[in-house]
Parts: sequence; C-alpha cells; structure tokens
Amino acid sequence: EVVGDVTIKPASMDIVPGPAIGGRILYNGDILHSSQDGRVEFRLTEKNIQITISGLSEMRVDCNTQTRELKLNYGTIFIESPNSMQNKSTLITNTSNINLDENELWITRSIAGKDEIYVIKGSTSVFSTEEVEKYIEMGEMLIIRSEGNITTNKITEDMLPVHIYHRLEKNLNLKIEEIPFTVMNYY
Repeated sequence: EVVGDVTIKPASMDIVPGPAIGGRILYNGDILHSSQDGRVEFRLTEKNIQITISGLSEMRVDCNTQTRELKLNYGTIFIESPNSMQNKSTLITNTSNINLDENELWITRSIAGKDEIYVIKGSTSVFSTEEVEKYIEMGEMLIIRSEGNITTNKITEDMLPVHIYHRLEKNLNLKIEEIPFTVMNYY
C-alpha cells in the first residue's frame, strides 16, 4: 500500500527513479524515500516480514540468499516479524544492527544520528557500532546516539504514536492474562 509521496530509486543505473506503485517488486539495492505525508507498506514475502515506512524517511533494501538487510538512513519504520526465521534478517542504521525475529518494532532514526528502538511485541538484540549488545523486551526502548551513548527506558504513552501505543498495550495485556486451569478433586 502506498499513500502520499513515496519514490523508489532503483539500484540499477539504467532505471529512472519514480513514484512507488502498489505491487511493484523491490530489488536488491533499491532505496525507498517517503515525504512528510508519505507512507508505504510492503512485505518481504519469503520472510513474511511486514514493513511500514512513514513520514520523512529513507531506507535501502539489501537481499541475498542468506540475509535480508534493511538500511534505515533516517525516518520511522514499523516492522512486524512474526516467524522465527532460518535466514537472518536485520535492520541496520549507522549506529546499530537490530535483529528481526518474532517481534514488532517501532524504530526512529534522526538525521543527526540518534536511533530509538521500541519493542512493541517480543524482544530483540541490538548491537551498537562499538560491538555492545543490548537485549530489550516488550515495553522497553533503547536510545543509541551517534557518539555511542546508550540508554534503556520503559515505554510511556507520550513516546509513541497513539495507534502504536495501543498496539503495545494490547500485547502487554495478552501477556498478563493468566491461562485458565481446572482443579480436579478425586474422592
């Protein structure tokens, strides 16, 4: 699904950049760019990963037989990665590598180089460029600044768009619900 102004800059030099069109195939090295009012949703079909880029954002797709790498230059991205995958998939920025495996993540990257990673469902491992690994779970967020400072916090309502925060609340409530059980008495 494509809404607003979204363009694709193909990796191939013989193809002219143009507007994103629903159903178009993305190729290795293609760069997606959305304007302030733009939003594009697409799926990596072999991985069943749903990706939504919105607002002023730019991302490159790099795929080969063993890995899938999404390189977020700046902007916001929501990723739904429902299945445990045999091949590795990663979101990469200039300051971090984020594992995509059975999770939902909201990620923002500023042009100044600050990454904010929010775990909406599941958990993830984040590796900074200094090779520091941080593990964060649902309801937590991590900030990595370009100079290497890393902080972890609990997610609050004012940190996320309303629809993403409601999704987090729903996931947290599902986790809290207790599994019913039966007590059996034998006489």
